[in-house]
Amino acid sequence: MKEKRELVKVEGNLIEYPFFHLGGRKDIVVSKKHEFGEVVLEDGTTVKRNFTVENVKGIPGPYDQDVLMAILRIGTKKNKLTEDIPLTIYEVAKEIDGLKHRTRVKKSIEKLASTTYISKQVVLIKENGTKYYLDDIFHILESATFLDSSQKNKRKSNQFTKVRFNRFFITNFLNDYYKFIDFGKYLSLGSPAAKKLYLYLEKKKFNKDTYQISLDNLARILPIESNKHYQIRWILKKAHEKLIEHLVIKSFEFKKDKVVYHFPQKTNNQTKELPQNTIVDELISIGITKKVAEDIFEKYGFEHTRKHIDHLKHRKAKNPPGLLVKAIMEDWAPSAEYIKEKKKEEEREKAKQKKEEEKRKKEETGNVEEKINEIMKKLTKEEIEKYNKKAEEQFKRENPDINIKFFPSAYKEIVIKKLVAEERDINKAEHISIGEGR
Repeated sequence: MKEKRELVKVEGNLIEYPFFHLGGRKDIVVSKKHEFGEVVLEDGTTVKRNFTVENVKGIPGPYDQDVLMAILRIGTKKNKLTEDIPLTIYEVAKEIDGLKHRTRVKKSIEKLASTTYISKQVVLIKENGTKYYLDDIFHILESATFLDSSQKNKRKSNQFTKVRFNRFFITNFLNDYYKFIDFGKYLSLGSPAAKKLYLYLEKKKFNKDTYQISLDNLARILPIESNKHYQIRWILKKAHEKLIEHLVIKSFEFKKDKVVYHFPQKTNNQTKELPQNTIVDELISIGITKKVAEDIFEKYGFEHTRKHIDHLKHRKAKNPPGLLVKAIMEDWAPSAEYIKEKKKEEEREKAKQKKEEEKRKKEETGNVEEKINEIMKKLTKEEIEKYNKKAEEQFKRENPDINIKFFPSAYKEIVIKKLVAEERDINKAEHISIGEGR
């Protein structure tokens, strides 16, 4: 397959950690825990870093990673990675040259949305100039909504969909924690291990001639299900051959328990060619001539040019092409409207996170209340008398000057619920509220 020069923004954690297994389609693994050593927190406590992937129908594999890369590619092209990404199953399948596998694409999107990831001081979040490691449970895709094709278009191949990344990934996209990856080269590598290794090395090789990593760490990142170095070397053999063939690495060497990668020297042509088809085409679509667009790219590079294209929609421009060229050449600061909009996006994201946290706590409270009510329905006469007595004793201790006959029945109900919760260690008593009674 001919390599296409197409850039895609890939969030940093998706590159660094084993979100996908390397096995085949029939290798069904429902849960996998990856250990990443220990870390000392600010309060001095030492915790074990680990990352768990769970899905009762099988955790995502190589094909699911390709589908995610295709979604990232579509989101990059549409500049929608931080909001709902509108797409069709056909679009995703076409990106990975799998037009015969549209049903499989839908199932893969469903798997990406349903797989649970548990981070214990592993997933990195960058926000407002600070960073922290996540202790939380999340999904890669926060939502995936399918609109039946019959409602929109009779062509079954064109099932309309919108997906949205988890808030943690959106926060990282907003704060530039991502790496541009050549999607065409990624697809051309074929081997799942080569693809994952390519993503990782692209992130690590920035302005370096060489990069080295221990075999144990590399096995955890890919991941390779072996702790024997000779097996890891053997599994990496074909991946290394692919990476050399496609000029990702020039060579490699094993040194005891490490592997050292040597990268090819960049030529001016290589530096220009990688992002040129995307950025030059975008400049042309704005109204800049092809010659000027190519000159701008050659002189100012991808990141600089991309930044000012993003700023353009927030500027009041009577002549957008002319204003954009001037902004690029003079490196204008972002407009007040752009800064205001970015701040609003961050505030919206924080509000959404807060709302979701409140919803989670509400659901948790409801579940606890339901459990307690079920237990109380099954209490024997003797148990009810025991809890009534304990509740009254507690009331007397806390209110020695008040007659027991003033002990409100509603208050007695919640005291009993708390006693039941404490005895059975059901999330302690902090979630218990006054219910409907026994």
